[in-house]
Formats: sequence, structure tokens, C-alpha cells
Amino acid sequence: MGGGPAVVRASNKEFSRFAAARVTVVNLSLIVFMLPTTLTGSWVKVTVSAMGALGLASFLPCMVRGVKASVNTRKEMMAARARGEKPSFDGSGVQPDPVNHTRHSLFGVLAVVLALTLGIAVDPSSVGFNLMGGSTATGTGQTTTVKVKATSNYRFTPDTAQVPVGNRLVVEVTNEDQGMTHDLTFNNGAKTGTINPGETKSVDVGVITADSEGWCSVAGHRQQGMLFHVKATGSNLQANGHHGGGASGGGAGSNGSGSNVMTAQNGNVDLHASPERAMSGVTRCCSPYLRVRSVTGRPCTK
Repeated sequence: MGGGPAVVRASNKEFSRFAAARVTVVNLSLIVFMLPTTLTGSWVKVTVSAMGALGLASFLPCMVRGVKASVNTRKEMMAARARGEKPSFDGSGVQPDPVNHTRHSLFGVLAVVLALTLGIAVDPSSVGFNLMGGSTATGTGQTTTVKVKATSNYRFTPDTAQVPVGNRLVVEVTNEDQGMTHDLTFNNGAKTGTINPGETKSVDVGVITADSEGWCSVAGHRQQGMLFHVKATGSNLQANGHHGGGASGGGAGSNGSGSNVMTAQNGNVDLHASPERAMSGVTRCCSPYLRVRSVTGRPCTK
């Protein structure tokens, strides 16, 4: 900006304020942004790119401060000359003030780590974190395959799949949106990865034990309603609940693997009533009571 050595030193001091931190933020953000989306997730790219842009924009206030410092120094020199003062040549101000660039670089690293953590926190499953925990269910050995289309209106078609409990679910996703990439990520960490327009990819969701949800992890798509629901169906799920075989047809006899002990004439049995009332209208094929008799004698010994 000119004006002599004193003016240049004053402006450069402001231009270089937090220089190490700003350079570290910009470069680290660029490195993380260039990593594959399958590794970082979409939201991580959003947060680190915002942090990098903030690092670049931080030069603007430094530039304003530098211009002000240059103007003020010139005014001081002109005022001193008007008073007839001669400039001193004692060497003060020639050497720049010491700056701890290592500490500033550390601040830059921490800022990028904060942005990275924020991106992971928004969508943990996009980077492989399992939000559902481990599953101890025994699979049936069967696989349910569902074909899904990702459309341009931020929807999966169909958006719901009913899968028997214990079956392994495989979802084949075709991206029919010609203007945008999509993916499908589930809350257990399973994901298709980025699906380009016209491309088809599949994801193995694993053995289904309960209802779960999937979504497009591209930033903003989930908020637009791009969700996929998995509904677990079957007797295994109901047997683990509190309403037992009421919806599954009533125990082993309905599956043909055992014999019916009793049958209701009108098809309705009140399970909350007293035993005598609940058994009314029921044809018994055997007595539901056991007779117990106390016998006194010597213990049996061998």
C-alpha cells in the first residue's frame, strides 16, 4: 500500500493477524472436502466447506483493519512533520512482534475438528455409526429383496416395505432423478453409497427384528421427506411383545404343528375375565384341572 516502511509494517501486522490459523483452516477443510462421500458423508462436506469459507472470509476484516492502520500511521507521520519533529532512527518497530504460529495453527486444527464432529453428529449413520445397537436375533435364512426408485421429487417409490421378522432385507435402489445424486442409508449403518443418475445399487440391511427407517443422506434430502420405512411383520415379533398370539392366530395349534386344546364356539374369548367366565362357551377336549393328593410314606432309596 506504500507510504514508507512504518506504514507498510503497520498494515502488514493487521493483514497477517491469525494468518497461521486461517491458512490451517482453509487447507484442512479442503483436504476433508476432497475425501470420498462414502467415507465422510454429505453433512461433513457441508460443515467443513462452511468452515473453509469462513476461513477465507476472515481475511476481509483483517484487510479493513490493515487499511485503517495504514491511514492512521500516515496521519501520525504527517502530524509529526507539521510539528517539526524529525523521525527517529532508533530501530524500534523494524522487527515484527513475535507471534506464536504453532498455537494459532492448533486453533485452526481444532476448528476443523469441530466442523467435522458437527457433520457427523447431524447424520452419524452416514459415516458408519450404528444407532440401533447389536442384534441377537436368529434369522430365518430367507432373504426379502425390494426394488425401490429414487425420484426427482425427493421421494422413494415405494417408500415402505413389509418384511417378515427374521428375514434378511436387501434393497435395490435405482436413481431415476436425472439431475441429482441420491443414496439410501439405514439407521444401522448400512448404506448404498452415492447413486448417480440412472445407476442402480443395492444395500444389505441385515436381519430384520423390528421396524427401522432409511433415508437419503445427501444434505437436505432427508428434511425434504426422502425417507424409506421398513415394517417388521410376523409371529416372531408378536411373540416377543405383550399381546402374544392375539394377532398371530393363537399359538402352535394355528400353525398345524400342535393340537388344539380348546376351541371357542363364537370365536371370542375374554382373556381378562375370571377363569370360569372366560371358559364359558368353550368346548373342552380335556380337563383343564389337575388333582393333587398328598401321600405319606417312606422315601424311595436305591
